[in-house]
Amino acid sequence: MAILDSQVIIKVYIEDVGQHYVEVPITPNTSCQDVVDCTKEPGRESGYIVVIKQGTEHILSYNDNIYSLLQLQGKEKENLVFVLHYGSVIYQDDMADLPSRS
Repeated sequence: MAILDSQVIIKVYIEDVGQHYVEVPITPNTSCQDVVDCTKEPGRESGYIVVIKQGTEHILSYNDNIYSLLQLQGKEKENLVFVLHYGSVIYQDDMADLPSRS
């Protein structure tokens, strides 16, 4: 994860953690929806982002602020893995064990 001033560049893996990923610049205003829009292939169905922390997957809400999430993780942000999945998802409070993103 590279940090340039107030911009961070994250790798977002497509469908699973492997070789196919997109590097996405993250600013203080970047939402999860912005990341989906940057990584989704044109013409593909909608998608959602999952963050993997210590082997546990957490579904992000479209309005989650990615920059704030990274800041709240502190040094642990280097261990976060972001994955784009295609399709839709029913959101639950599955981020409960991560610090608040508000």
